[in-house]
Amino acid sequence: VPHGGTPRPAGDRLGLPVLTLVDTPGAANDEAAEKAGVGAAIADMFTAVAAARVPVTTLLIGEGGSGGALAFAAPDRMWVTPDGYFAVISPELAAAILKRDPSQVRATADQLRLRPQDLVELGIARGVATGIETTDQATAR
Repeated sequence: VPHGGTPRPAGDRLGLPVLTLVDTPGAANDEAAEKAGVGAAIADMFTAVAAARVPVTTLLIGEGGSGGALAFAAPDRMWVTPDGYFAVISPELAAAILKRDPSQVRATADQLRLRPQDLVELGIARGVATGIETTDQATAR
């Protein structure tokens, strides 16, 4: 990125559409991560996806947690697999912050509306990508 310039995905330079696959619990949020520039890298990724001149599509293939996952998510062009979820916070952490008993994690997850069908209903995802076999499913055979 030129000094003061806007970061651009490689697809822009090559004129190719970009597909991001998201499966992350999120970026580390400790002191070491902050010193290493994780926050700035996430901000740069938000800017790059928003400024892309080529189509950027996201496929959420598992966990989509926190700012790390949000930064890779293309607005209006995200799809989710049937076992994926997308949230700024995990149900366990949300329950802890709200000082709920650990038995309330499932209810908290319901309230967060992070499941594939919720993401579609909320307009966050375009749809649920079916017919995709995950590594876990393939090795289970």
